[in-house]
Amino acid sequence: MDNIIRPTIAEIKARISEIENLNLLEADIDNIKELLKLLFTGYALSTPVFDPGLILFRGIKYSDKPSNISFLSYRKVGAAQGRANRQNEPLFYCATMREIPFFELDVKPGDKLVISKWKTATRLLVNNIGYTKEVFKDLSSNRENQEWNKSEKLHPEITKEENVLVQNFLASRFSQPVPKDKTELYKLTIAIAEKHYIADIFQGLLYPTIPMKANGDNFALRPSFIESGGLEFVEAEWIEITKEYDFKYDINVLDWANSVSQKGEVEWKGRLPQWTIPEGEELFFFDRKWQTNR
Repeated sequence: MDNIIRPTIAEIKARISEIENLNLLEADIDNIKELLKLLFTGYALSTPVFDPGLILFRGIKYSDKPSNISFLSYRKVGAAQGRANRQNEPLFYCATMREIPFFELDVKPGDKLVISKWKTATRLLVNNIGYTKEVFKDLSSNRENQEWNKSEKLHPEITKEENVLVQNFLASRFSQPVPKDKTELYKLTIAIAEKHYIADIFQGLLYPTIPMKANGDNFALRPSFIESGGLEFVEAEWIEITKEYDFKYDINVLDWANSVSQKGEVEWKGRLPQWTIPEGEELFFFDRKWQTNR
């Protein structure tokens, strides 16, 4: 990095202003990425490496119970754009907590969805964005910032004024809420995301959940990681939303599966999981009704 000519603070501020003044209705994602190049020149960032065994949860809304495991994965054809992906260029979105997909999907009473549970089978290296004090404050998070980028001993550049300025801008713009009538904002979030994970060494992107106020973490994983066997299926729940409160839901678990046939068929059990209770212990069961909240 010593031979890189880094932009000055004045140049960084000028480029940020130029990006913020873009008409995103007319802007092109690739053109935005060109504008971002200056900000990424000499930009320093540290990121975590996750050992095999990381548990992840994915949610998808369906009106009918899906029969094949392919329906639990990313959509290979006709994928909609998201915070980190372009239309028809899918990513496998998942989260570190079972509750997160409910809020990411903005489910309503009467909606049905599948929450699938997965486990990483290989080491996972992802880049990260959104882990700044400003983002956690703006989202009113009640947890401490993960601060993946607190690595001054390894990368002194991380705490330099120029670097912090870039990091805060990228994090705040990527983490901005996107109203349903302002989907053009995704052009900027997608451009920022691609600049973070497009290098071959990364299997995707890690970022705090926006709808759940940064109180958990999301992953956007590249299809190549999934297709290479990076994830193992653990189980799936077929769930109906019964009631919505302020930042929480009542749900009814309708069915459960923890196996898949050789043909990829999800082997729904027609019941909830069963446990063997060791002698002397008690189990409290609440008639399939659970509550999830932020």
